Amino acid sequence: MPIDKLELLQRAKEYMESLAEGTDPVSGQKLSREDPMGSERMARCFAFVAGILEETIAQRKSQGKTASQNKTASVKKQTGTQNKKEKIIFSITPEQLAAIQIEKTPVSLKETAHKLNKAASFEKSEMDNVLLSDGLEALGLLKYEESMDGKRRRIPTEKGYEIGLDRQCISLNDGGHYWMNVLTPKGQQFLLEHLEEILEQARAIKKTKEKERAVERARKMAKKAKEVLDAVQKDEIN
Repeated sequence: MPIDKLELLQRAKEYMESLAEGTDPVSGQKLSREDPMGSERMARCFAFVAGILEETIAQRKSQGKTASQNKTASVKKQTGTQNKKEKIIFSITPEQLAAIQIEKTPVSLKETAHKLNKAASFEKSEMDNVLLSDGLEALGLLKYEESMDGKRRRIPTEKGYEIGLDRQCISLNDGGHYWMNVLTPKGQQFLLEHLEEILEQARAIKKTKEKERAVERARKMAKKAKEVLDAVQKDEIN
């Protein structure tokens, strides 16, 4: 599910509290004494940041309560207005899935995502080519390759080609071209038959990435807090 800012702040606070207690918030294991993150000094920094986050969360909750009192609550429909930063969770019934036509020619993952959204009566949802690519990569059907210009791109694996993934060269009006991943008729059938598994894998990857970003933000805040504490202590000494 998409995570709002308040939930991210709450999660970051929990990470800070965990680090302040000497526990790695990701693995749940105790930090060793040799680990700089496990020092008593850093524990104070983490506790300091956790306190700031707690105050910020309280302020946001208070602001949200005031706003809700001043505005009439509006119910958002799945196909109605939605915050641009929020993406509706994609879901599709077996009947809707069965109604999707297999194209005789290869189609891109972007086109496939559009067809899925349309079949499920979504104007816009979390379903897009990135979500499908993440799921296919998790299943070992796509992999990253670094091109000669240093850019990373995903291409089908040997197993990916076997199930119907392929590459297609697209010509541009200016004479240039680019390559994109496509689904042959066989690949389209595979994706529809394994859609639930693909989405499950993609969402797991997304959740892991969100957790890693939250931890990284928490570490940056802890570093900033340490700099502040160092500056304060330096002033006290001088």
